[in-house]
Amino acid sequence: MRRPIPTILKGDTTHDPDHERSDFVPERDMIPAALRLYQKVHDQTGGDLPNNILDIATNSDAHEAIDLEAIDALCERINV
Repeated sequence: MRRPIPTILKGDTTHDPDHERSDFVPERDMIPAALRLYQKVHDQTGGDLPNNILDIATNSDAHEAIDLEAIDALCERINV
């Protein structure tokens, strides 16, 4: 089941889809950039990612990291 994207990722704190908080834009834009970098490093290393990155991606092994296709879908849902 797909979860909705949190409002903060859309840059909207006023519930007005035409209003974007400019102070969240750089932070919002960093999310897909970091996800794309994760994908690139995953591809370059054959999935052998640094432990500190895997800890973040899995919340210290609380769950599995999402796969690369799910990252693509997430970036599209964030829509930036």
